[in-house]
Amino acid sequence: MIRLLLDENISPALVRLLADFGVYSQSVPHVGLAGRTDHVVWQYALDHDFAVVTANARDFIELLDAPVHPDNRVP
Repeated sequence: MIRLLLDENISPALVRLLADFGVYSQSVPHVGLAGRTDHVVWQYALDHDFAVVTANARDFIELLDAPVHPDNRVP
């Protein structure tokens, strides 16, 4: 099952909407990470098997240490 961690720039209201579609998600503020750095959020996601949903993908892509397609896609 996919697990999504919604970054602070994504409405926490989506947690309930996603649940209606059978998608498990949590928001950064709900897991106690409000105001924390992207690195801390990224590490939490890795430790808890979440995919991060964010509007500032470039910041998180820099944490990947992987080649990135110009459209912000990781090959």
